Amino acid sequence: MWYHLMTDLENRFASLEQAERYVRKLNEHKLKVRPYIPRHVMPKENSTIPRICVSPHPVLCVQSIGVIGMFRRCVAGHPDSKSYATKGNEVYPIIKLTFNDTPHVLWPDKNLVPDTYDSLEHWLLSPTYCKSAELVWFHMWSIDACPENITLVDSLDCYTTDKIRNKNFDHPWLNGKGHILDSSEMEDC
Repeated sequence: MWYHLMTDLENRFASLEQAERYVRKLNEHKLKVRPYIPRHVMPKENSTIPRICVSPHPVLCVQSIGVIGMFRRCVAGHPDSKSYATKGNEVYPIIKLTFNDTPHVLWPDKNLVPDTYDSLEHWLLSPTYCKSAELVWFHMWSIDACPENITLVDSLDCYTTDKIRNKNFDHPWLNGKGHILDSSEMEDC
């Protein structure tokens, strides 16, 4: 099995309903996931080859994307982390895709992805149906990072959409409050 995390959903979809429709179509195999060039790449990582970045575990996906960068709002439990969501009720939507094992997976070398042997990042290079898609919600305590190295993720915790519906969670899609995941804005006081 291979996993891919779609982040930055607020810039891809206008609403929660649009994101949910997209997930439904993926699960019904009415849409293929198309390779693209990631918005965020590490220094010296290839930025010309369209791909679907996958790893054998969602934890490794988070590590590949970057804990301190994209997921800085979700590491409140780490002593060296500056939490941006200090109230504890912000949530951030992520689409978790699962792909079957396929012979069309490329393991890029260090010239294409410098941390490929740490993250086990692989690439799918052609449009592909996913086995399953799920909209999940990260929160400020979602990522448990190693005490000695915040870039190494120990575990992940997230909510399902059913759990957050009609609850007191903040996100622009839910109640017009809070922040998007990829935002450097501090908590509104």
